[in-house]
Amino acid sequence: MSRVLLSVLFSCALSGSATAQGYDGLCFPGNDCTGPVPISGNTFFTCEENCEMEEPTSVRGMDAVLFDVTCRGDSGTFSYRMMLARIMTADGLGTFAITNDAITPLVQCEQ
Repeated sequence: MSRVLLSVLFSCALSGSATAQGYDGLCFPGNDCTGPVPISGNTFFTCEENCEMEEPTSVRGMDAVLFDVTCRGDSGTFSYRMMLARIMTADGLGTFAITNDAITPLVQCEQ
């Protein structure tokens, strides 16, 4: 099974370069404070911050885009990098937010 998954991932990586794509309609799973957190354009809102995804950079050989994220709120401003990547899993194609300390699957927002 793992060989099949690796083969699919390798094939996807060779299929072309990524482009900056819209992520509208996808949500971070959220928590008790926020519930699901929708991505709208290049922004998303947490319980206490408004965050903006800036400087989208396609990741060569992957269906992924790297962003500089700046969040502003009552506690001040902070920045970090986040990659949004579409990855084939055993359950099918999924989109994941990858930061230095977490990999979070994004979900379809309920409309």
